[in-house]
Amino acid sequence: MFDPTIYDNLKVVLEGHLYDLDAEGKIRVVGREDLVDLAKMGRTFRMKFVLQCGRDGFMTTIALHSGLTDFAGELRGLHAAGERPGAGLELQLDMPAELSEHLRDIHEYVSSLWGQGWLIRYERLEELFPPSLESDSKVLHGSYRIKLTSASKIDESHMDDMGALLEHLLQFAMDMNEMYERGGWP
Repeated sequence: MFDPTIYDNLKVVLEGHLYDLDAEGKIRVVGREDLVDLAKMGRTFRMKFVLQCGRDGFMTTIALHSGLTDFAGELRGLHAAGERPGAGLELQLDMPAELSEHLRDIHEYVSSLWGQGWLIRYERLEELFPPSLESDSKVLHGSYRIKLTSASKIDESHMDDMGALLEHLLQFAMDMNEMYERGGWP
């Protein structure tokens, strides 16, 4: 028998909340990964879901990760000055590439919604075609991704905030779905 780590406790709470949202019919869980990186002695837990009422091309991912320094800090009290053990949190929303045309408006919205404490990155993943199979160059293929990374580690003191965080994430995903349906940002 072992004493669960901060990571283990957060993972159980996060997973439970996501499956509750699935049972309530708000989301549909479409992927779950529980990974161990033996080279870095790290762990990553990732769940992917779509909104029940969402459009095709939208997928939300939430990931929790922790490494050797976090485990050593928690279990043996070994940590760098000023650092606390915990887990990193990353949120990701994949959507159709066409939304990347509204980056400025989306950035203003995302910054106001998530505020301080989150690092925001935007990525555009594009399909490339060989010259003989080239498609219409005006059509955007691939996807657009917004990645939010918590600027600080979370720990068990944040467990009560998980439900509110997921509701906030769901609202964000619904807003981006609505923007796509309207054909742009107001």
